[in-house]
Amino acid sequence: MWYDISREFPLFAKEHSSRLANEGDCEERGTGGEFGVSPNLFFHILSSYPKILFKELHTQNLNEQLQTFRD
Repeated sequence: MWYDISREFPLFAKEHSSRLANEGDCEERGTGGEFGVSPNLFFHILSSYPKILFKELHTQNLNEQLQTFRD
């Protein structure tokens, strides 16, 4: 089972894909930049980069709220 980190955290995946590839337990999928990680590596990412991931989620949430407001 692979977790598609590029879908949930696209900026993080784009910036850190080469480093994650060196750590193993991950693979690029398809041609659209999809990047899958194993559950173990996903939990490692969550515990190692909480500020970066929280900032990205917060930014995504604000963008969604702004889009809803515009609609």
